[in-house]
Amino acid sequence: MCSDAMAIKEIDDVIFEIQAKTILVDDSGIDIGANPSAEGGEDEPVDESVRRVVNIVHNHQLSETSYDKSSFMMWLKNYLKKVKDLLTQEKPDRVDPFMKGMQKFVKEQLLPKFNDLQFWTGASLDPEAAMAFSFYEGESTDPTFWFIKDGLKEVKV
Repeated sequence: MCSDAMAIKEIDDVIFEIQAKTILVDDSGIDIGANPSAEGGEDEPVDESVRRVVNIVHNHQLSETSYDKSSFMMWLKNYLKKVKDLLTQEKPDRVDPFMKGMQKFVKEQLLPKFNDLQFWTGASLDPEAAMAFSFYEGESTDPTFWFIKDGLKEVKV
């Protein structure tokens, strides 16, 4: 769902925060430039086969989904229980920091931003699996993404 090739900031020892970038790709999926406006280029691609995408969404094949607050809270409760159960089996020393950190994060950051969030599932499109959350901070044209750290499985490529 994300890559350590990008700058990752940790929040409350439970969330990875990554600043995404808008990139240009052609129809074959080749990255042809990160940010032409910052490089003095044109704001819009001239070639119609070129399109703007968010790097994290494009590179990790994320698909947007939607939730109302009630269904999201149901998903979150079930998902956090799954992660807690997995941590209990595999990393028992992470259970307390995870639960305390998630309570703080949900209360202080996730729920206050709920109406501004976009929700992303991974390539599997499994509605019960990990999810990413994105939002636009201030006047930024590039979204910030949040990932639940203990819900991700590290894969070396």
